[in-house]
Amino acid sequence: MHNVAKIRTIKISERKLNRVFNLASQLYLLGKELLRNVEDAGLAYSSLAKTILDSEKVLTEIYSEVLRLKLTPLHGVFRKLRRTAYDLARELGKKVNVIVEGGDIAIDKRTVETLIDPLVHIVRNAIDHGIEYPNERVRVGKKEEGTLKIKAERKGVEIVITIEDDGKGINVEEVKRKAVEKGIISANEAKRLTWDDIVKILTIPGFSTKTETTDISGRGVGMDVVKRNVEALGGAFTITSQYGKGTKVTIKIPLTSVIVKSLVAKSSNQLYAIPVSSVIKVMKIKSNTEMLLFGDNPIPVLKVLLPSNPQYVIIVKAKNNALKGLAVDNILKEDDLIVQPIPLILRKSVSRLIGGIVLLSEKRIAFLLNVNELH
Repeated sequence: MHNVAKIRTIKISERKLNRVFNLASQLYLLGKELLRNVEDAGLAYSSLAKTILDSEKVLTEIYSEVLRLKLTPLHGVFRKLRRTAYDLARELGKKVNVIVEGGDIAIDKRTVETLIDPLVHIVRNAIDHGIEYPNERVRVGKKEEGTLKIKAERKGVEIVITIEDDGKGINVEEVKRKAVEKGIISANEAKRLTWDDIVKILTIPGFSTKTETTDISGRGVGMDVVKRNVEALGGAFTITSQYGKGTKVTIKIPLTSVIVKSLVAKSSNQLYAIPVSSVIKVMKIKSNTEMLLFGDNPIPVLKVLLPSNPQYVIIVKAKNNALKGLAVDNILKEDDLIVQPIPLILRKSVSRLIGGIVLLSEKRIAFLLNVNELH
């Protein structure tokens, strides 16, 4: 009989893991700061510098190992979503090609646990409600095989997950008719509905445009739970659709448990951190300008951080790669900072422009800006 090696596992509370992660992150940053200080003092080739460099390598390893305990790549989740899509399509007699991108992106394990059921529901919804039967697709000039694309990407201080199909899309008139029939809105109100109103109706518990509740359409969570779970993580949930063309569901989740190289600025006695990856240039200004030239391009200068005495403009790459200028009172430094989530009690009262909280080495708090929310 062969001896089989047993893998032993232990459970650790989330609170303790977060505590260990925060300590490991602070040690990692302290190691880098020590090394910088020694080099600035002209001791780069001293025995002290060598000892600190060796220590910094060990601290980096500790940080990396703890980070691996706290985060998990999306590969496993995406495999489950792909399998769900293929199994359901086969069960319904539909054809689909599932394309997956960004499975190597790692997010907090707690976030994965919160998102897994909503993501499965969105995929099932895309196959059941969205992708047409092969003969229906051919009749409207489409390929027999539908396409479902599942993608994750990191944008600034957010993880963006999109699930997009090329199915029949959302029939707005059918949603209105069903909402009137169920007494959710009146016939007059239905005539004035915007797309945002349609999305709100789609996320009402139990709402469906299907005439019959099947084992598929009635199983598991609904779009209301998807929205609630995403917002509980401090994220945002949107649906876009074109009737006859397809539907796209976008989930934005704030980055946490990571270190982000940031530019720290001060405005109206409040500290802000702007990810360096989003910063194009920092410009000194002499007046309270509303526009400035960057090369040959006029850039709008935004006062969203409410500067009392604007001295600098930070040009950032915002939504859709548009360039925006952020007016601030002062620029303090560039530093590696640990991103922490916004406390649950504050999420509803904090602007979407705030993507997280960072703790500075001086024990001060700064708000991490989500420049993708700049318009």
